Amino acid sequence: MILNDPELEYLIGSNQNDLSFYDKAELNAFYKCADNCTNPPVCQNGGFVKQVDGVCSCECVDGLTGTDCSQLNTSRGCGGTFNLLTSESAFIDMIGYKRDLSCTWLIKGPEKTKIQVFINSIELPFSTYGNCYHFIEIRDYLSGAKGKQICGNSGGETFTKKNIGPTNVMILRFDSALYNAVRPGKGFTLTATATPSEAERCLLFNYALADNDIGGPYTTTLKVRILSDIFTPDMIFATNSGNKWTSAEMDLPAVNGMKIQFVGSYGIQRMVLDNIRITPLLCYICNENSCLNGVCFPHSSSTYSCKCNAGWSGNKCDINLCANVDCNQGKCEALSETETRCICDAGWYGEFCDINPCEQIDCNKGFCEVVSMFEARCVYLALVSSGNHDNDEQIGILVVQ
Repeated sequence: MILNDPELEYLIGSNQNDLSFYDKAELNAFYKCADNCTNPPVCQNGGFVKQVDGVCSCECVDGLTGTDCSQLNTSRGCGGTFNLLTSESAFIDMIGYKRDLSCTWLIKGPEKTKIQVFINSIELPFSTYGNCYHFIEIRDYLSGAKGKQICGNSGGETFTKKNIGPTNVMILRFDSALYNAVRPGKGFTLTATATPSEAERCLLFNYALADNDIGGPYTTTLKVRILSDIFTPDMIFATNSGNKWTSAEMDLPAVNGMKIQFVGSYGIQRMVLDNIRITPLLCYICNENSCLNGVCFPHSSSTYSCKCNAGWSGNKCDINLCANVDCNQGKCEALSETETRCICDAGWYGEFCDINPCEQIDCNKGFCEVVSMFEARCVYLALVSSGNHDNDEQIGILVVQ
């Protein structure tokens, strides 16, 4: 499965044994379950009114509780609510955390701001398969949906609330209770900021133009027009896409009162448009050449950092750690961005698979068998008579010395 928005890929593998928060909200609204409630509560922070057995109450997003969803469901000693001013930041320090924690932070800013979270440092345990044992959950899309799980031993990533729902509210969670038998890591620190929303952004969308009647007198075109107090040239798409989806993007200026128009001029060709979205910062910051073997994380309109895949390092993730590791009788395996190990072939040992105890033993007409890194033995094939005078046979017996 290929997603139009690759940042949502983490949701594909999540198991769901119940309706999601937004499924329940949509069904609740469609069937008007709470329409006859008398003096219904006012649910805050994205909650909605439900009615069960004649009782009307608030259904809150995971991590929030209370009669109006204004209280935190959090362990003692962690979590909190931050009401930030524009450009104000809050610092969260979880260095030296304990087991069995389930923490919630509710971060809110004024209208026309976006909540942005920067991970200063992080050291949280994870499995050899990359699964998080203890993790931060960052809900940078919808507050009621599962967020991205962050763990590992690196920092420097920035997460900005997307233009889906209120951008000035974000929920963060931390879990060290799910795998409470795992030894805690060092912990993490992060900074949350209410950034002004009138900033440079990127418009992304997907379109397709059919390839019938190419070059005919009636050509289908798609025009994207940005209306604001400064001039921005129209972008026109008229080249057929071979009946396949094509991705497009364009920078949006930092202005107030912007309007975006999609104008379709229909000819013979059919046209479709989908997955229109706006992301923070300009489009060109991260491209296919920014981080060759890793993921690009923008920090501003002109700076970014790379989180390299295992086995790669460098500013652009272009240095293969195994390239300069000679594993002799084995193969190199990357453990992280900085560590490798050698997987030795059978009978070979040592850090670089260059130790074989059979190299020091002469078994003459037998063969050497490796027992351990420091031990080997000779094995011979001896022929003995079966003792049957009528039909004497030679039987081979392995003799170990």
